[in-house]
Amino acid sequence: MFHNNSLLAQNLADTVQKTRALLIEHKNEAAYKLLVNNKEAFLSYDNDTVLAVYYTLAGRCCCGLQNFSTGISILKDACLIWEYVKLKREDYFDCLYNIAVAYERSGDFKNAESYYRKAILRSVTGSLNDNTDEYRALIYTNLGHLYKEQGDVALAEECFKKASQPGGFDKTDVEKAGYTEWENGLWYKANKYREEGKFQESIEVLSELTSGIEKNMGKNDNYVLALYGKAITLRGYLQKFDEAIPLFEEIISLKDSISPYNENVCGSYCNLALCLAFKWEYTKVDELLPEAYEYLLKATNDIFPINSLYRFIGNGAFWANDYSHAITYYEMYLNPKYEREKGKSYEEITNQLAVSYIFSGEPEKANKLLSDFLSTDEKRILQEIPDVLANIYHNLGRSFMLMNSFPEALTYLEKSKKLQKEVFGGVSDKTELYIEECNQKKR
Repeated sequence: MFHNNSLLAQNLADTVQKTRALLIEHKNEAAYKLLVNNKEAFLSYDNDTVLAVYYTLAGRCCCGLQNFSTGISILKDACLIWEYVKLKREDYFDCLYNIAVAYERSGDFKNAESYYRKAILRSVTGSLNDNTDEYRALIYTNLGHLYKEQGDVALAEECFKKASQPGGFDKTDVEKAGYTEWENGLWYKANKYREEGKFQESIEVLSELTSGIEKNMGKNDNYVLALYGKAITLRGYLQKFDEAIPLFEEIISLKDSISPYNENVCGSYCNLALCLAFKWEYTKVDELLPEAYEYLLKATNDIFPINSLYRFIGNGAFWANDYSHAITYYEMYLNPKYEREKGKSYEEITNQLAVSYIFSGEPEKANKLLSDFLSTDEKRILQEIPDVLANIYHNLGRSFMLMNSFPEALTYLEKSKKLQKEVFGGVSDKTELYIEECNQKKR
């Protein structure tokens, strides 16, 4: 695969071998981290085949992490390169197969069917060594389950018949593919229900999914992923904290039997801490923190950086109107020793800390916090997250009001009003009320 005898070529070859081994073990997150850490080396190697290998593995990782749109895009790029270098071999067909599966798991049955059939047709002219029959049989099996899912029994049976014809195809592979399609189908239903706002229905499907995975595969990474999805739906959409807590606790208890430093375990630590803070159970929060901190520190997870723990605890306190604890943990989250979290969490927490100061009778602290923040970041926030800036303007205006500085308050409240109209299409009643009050004070 790598024709250069340099140390770089050997390192890349080792990375490919390790990544493939991790993918076989379904350790998608670890495989993706390994690839990302070596991304620049792959891209700088100046070899189309090496680049195609990198895209193939990266796409598989993304699909394994349920990031189907990104995974499909990367795998399509890999296919183009494989076709360009005229190497329609195992990796090429691996791309076609994973694109089809990703489309199916994301609910796009039309494109899934198209890529399953494309994979079958391309196998006629491609080279799979001794695996061609097995590959086609696997594709026909998946295609059959796709038709079955859509109610087309006749086409499904035709595909299953073709799957059983190639020589040397093991029946257990058909059964394994059937299990995979069963799992994919339930994921699709659960996600669709959640998108439609049918959260209880999504919970029921996820319960069926966790039970089936446990029965067939044991409490593996996929089981943890499904259980985490159920817990997040209970906590985030239905606000059923008491039902979510034991699920997060179970995931944490499985951390030593699944892939190391699992993203869903990180999320479970954070969300469990949030639930406990919401219930004012700070003794349990204090007991959990050292263990959670150590796990997140070793995980070095971009989605759950170490200080995100404090954000979650602060949010739990904030939602429970416990502003003193919210202030404590929000201040810890914003400590300059930590890098700013990606997304808009840093800006949102800065705003919520200001709100906590205001409700705690400390408008001066809110005013200084937001004024200092805007002095350096106002233009960037306006461009990137104007919805958050509208709230910051509102709360800065409110802090000026409570300090009896009504002209300054009016300036920021008017800014908030203008931005709210642009972003939301309307203005909050509180903003209008505060503007009216400021105008009265000026008279």
